Amino acid sequence: MMLELQLELLEELDERSLSYDDVIRLSFMVDPIDTTLFQRMEKNKRQTIIVLALLYRLLMLKPEEESEALEAMKELGPADLERVQDSLKRLLENRIDSSRFSPIAFAFYVPDAEQSFQFAAGYDYDGMLEYIASNMSDTDTMYDFLLKSAGDRKFLDDKEVIQSSYKAAVTRYFDIHDARAFRNKAVRERLLAVANPSFAALFQAIKLKQSGKWIRFFVRNKRKLVRSSLIAVPVTALLLFLLWTPMLNWMASVGPPPEIAVETLPETSTTMNLPIKASVKGDKAKAETVKMYLNGQYVANGAIDTTIALHDGENLIEFTAINRGGTASEVVQKKVMYTMPSPTLTYNPIPETSKTAPVIISASAKDTNDTSPTIYINGQAVGQGTVSWSMNLTPGDNTVEIKAGNKFGKMSDTIKKTIKYTPAASATTAGAVKK
Repeated sequence: MMLELQLELLEELDERSLSYDDVIRLSFMVDPIDTTLFQRMEKNKRQTIIVLALLYRLLMLKPEEESEALEAMKELGPADLERVQDSLKRLLENRIDSSRFSPIAFAFYVPDAEQSFQFAAGYDYDGMLEYIASNMSDTDTMYDFLLKSAGDRKFLDDKEVIQSSYKAAVTRYFDIHDARAFRNKAVRERLLAVANPSFAALFQAIKLKQSGKWIRFFVRNKRKLVRSSLIAVPVTALLLFLLWTPMLNWMASVGPPPEIAVETLPETSTTMNLPIKASVKGDKAKAETVKMYLNGQYVANGAIDTTIALHDGENLIEFTAINRGGTASEVVQKKVMYTMPSPTLTYNPIPETSKTAPVIISASAKDTNDTSPTIYINGQAVGQGTVSWSMNLTPGDNTVEIKAGNKFGKMSDTIKKTIKYTPAASATTAGAVKK
């Protein structure tokens, strides 16, 4: 019966009319695709469920699944690829944040990119940045994306250098949408702190481009100005002012690399949120000029005091420090194992037999990491937290399977019950006996 219901549902499904939540609720049917269901579908409906399955997979994408997702996209024909990407853009346009940057990138994947100079790296970078710029809540979202892309292979060549087409797209973004970004000190410091040297060089070039006319003139003509006796003294003073920080940076670059002290971390954590503390060894004043990175992301100068959310399984935590001269410390790695608890599921007594077709199934779920875990009955999401669900029985044995899952995908054990339904004598039969 469930199979027939799924086939009937597919007849009415059109990914263009589904909301984000609608696609997520289809997990029972597309994650994974039921083999029996797939074999009984018509050819056009098979393509529909393949598109929906890939769309669901991309919306729920984990970093370790990106390679498989890309291979799945490569196997799609042009029409189906366009269906998936158009739906991704529509569903994510009001949900742009750092957790969805990878699905957004896949929405602009270009197959057979080697045939096009514009898309030589395999992605439409201009379209990608324009999409984010048009739908982001503030410019910090774009800065988050640019910094994250500095460590993403989709934006780098084999030498870990920024792709030339992406470099051009980033430059165009600042020219068109954010022409004064580097005049803001907080933005300037944040972007120039990027760990990838090729990105740092790009941001330096954009910073110079956005500087005032006099600064650009001085940088381009400083040798001629120094030779001019009329302005030798003020120019020398200005050069000392401008070069003081680079000189200090150079002095730092010839010194020893910074060393990191990490406070003891447990091998196994019983909670998802883990406090992290680390600092640069040595003189406090010098330590405060050293940038500290956690898993490749800049956190603070001198010391880290933060909390991270662990994922289920082994978590690799990396600490790096870079002094003002660009000298990096050794990478300190720590591993913490976290076993996420499953939701706790309880249910009201379920009868073994029934003489009425509808029965009420009541269940509750609790989870330490999710205040509203989802409850599933016979594979269908029926509510969150506490539910009472009416199930229509068919004559004979009816299987009832109940389970709960939290927002991180952790599922409880499945509770399986059987209800035998024996219908009462029908009205027709009763009338016949009366005659």
